[in-house]
Amino acid sequence: PYPTTTNPSGVALAISKDGNTLYGVNHNKLSIFNISNPRIQQKQSELPLEAGLFSPCLLLSQDDKSLFVLIGRHFLMIDVTNPNTPTQKYKEDYQADSPIFSMIASSDGKTLYTVTVKSLRIYDVSSSIPSSLTSISESISSNYQWTSGMALSKDNSVLAIGRITRINLYDVINPKKPNFISSTYFEGQARSIVFSHDRKTLLTSI
Repeated sequence: PYPTTTNPSGVALAISKDGNTLYGVNHNKLSIFNISNPRIQQKQSELPLEAGLFSPCLLLSQDDKSLFVLIGRHFLMIDVTNPNTPTQKYKEDYQADSPIFSMIASSDGKTLYTVTVKSLRIYDVSSSIPSSLTSISESISSNYQWTSGMALSKDNSVLAIGRITRINLYDVINPKKPNFISSTYFEGQARSIVFSHDRKTLLTSI
């Protein structure tokens, strides 16, 4: 039901837990649809966003009340408690460390990890406004390292970040003080990453 876009950055999608609401973000706009009847396209609302040049990333909070959006150089939190009136509640610009490529949340939904070309940033998102816990520079071989995928172990203790030719592993038992564990090198780019349930194996597609 989401309209096509000619922007090469593409569209990021998320669906509410009850399956009735679809959220879509392209390079400059949030669109919200009622999909309780998939045969009928019913747009509920739109919210203009500051344009970004890279593919957006979208994550819905566990209570379905907030959308976290990475778009270009911006990290946004949008209140979608009422899908008819989405409201931007938080914005952070990553001007000196942009663009932002990926994010992932802990299984309890209280901690959010975002990755730029140069750093890892960690937020407490358990309250109404995100609170920064820490930001650390990534050990990378050049000034511009794309991020393809992220994964968090089932127990939320180990974070994997896929870079070109490597995956960086961090101990995040204490999100305020992440510790670098090691890097695994390979030929290619880790486009998706997933941990096995026992945390002993890390699977990736290249």
